[in-house]
Amino acid sequence: MASQYDRNQPYPIPGYDFDPSVNTGTFPYFFGPYKGWGTITTYVSTTNLSWNGLLASLRHNVGKGLFVSASYTWSHALSDTRGNELFQDNDSTQDIYHPRADYGNADFNVSQVFAFSYVWDLPFLRQTTGIRHVLLGGWKYTGTTTIQSGFSMSPMLSVDQQGLATRPSIVAGTRLEGPKTVNEWFNVDAFTRPAFGFFGNAGNGIITGPHLINFDMGLYKDFRLTERHIIQFRSEFFNIFNHTNFNAVDTTFGDGAFGQIVGAADPRIIEFALRWQF
Repeated sequence: MASQYDRNQPYPIPGYDFDPSVNTGTFPYFFGPYKGWGTITTYVSTTNLSWNGLLASLRHNVGKGLFVSASYTWSHALSDTRGNELFQDNDSTQDIYHPRADYGNADFNVSQVFAFSYVWDLPFLRQTTGIRHVLLGGWKYTGTTTIQSGFSMSPMLSVDQQGLATRPSIVAGTRLEGPKTVNEWFNVDAFTRPAFGFFGNAGNGIITGPHLINFDMGLYKDFRLTERHIIQFRSEFFNIFNHTNFNAVDTTFGDGAFGQIVGAADPRIIEFALRWQF
């Protein structure tokens, strides 16, 4: 994976990750290897990403016009750089002198995913004739169900005088697991600001976001006008049960909404469409 390093990052000094005077306003690059310069960005491809998973799938023609498929994935993605793309440039490395300290759950890590789908050629009124068959016969019913674990999220830092730290620190002896409510998804008391002169020791990807439960369904029918001309009517229902799926958590220590749910996926959406095939 690609990443960006600041090659002029200030050196550590005995007893500290960087000179603590940086926290109080001293120009950080006074302590860098290249005096008189600021940030020196270098693109590197030395970072690592691994994905391991177990996939099980099943497809079966039940008969009587019903076809079903199901799949289950159990996986784990690890990386020492942040980003949702394999070759995404980013400058998320907190300390270039110890880049492996950033190794943890990748941003796109989802431990479990279950998906179930089906297509059913409805048998009702299939044998009718005339207007009843034209309007009521030959409908197809489809659906997709997705149930998955939450994405891995990383704690970030935004406080006054944070120095070079980009992540908070963990309070010793506390649990990250929280009440999983809208106002406190994880235990916010498990985090604290790093001491002056130190990077935060909270690992990447240690917060698990909200899970997803979603049901999509559809109903469609082909109206054959001639041998070559077909009009298809489709009605599609996304998140048909209007289940609330939270998908964003404020993980930045120092924000007023730290630990709170701040976003959700789409509510129920209904679409109708006509498709002319010729």
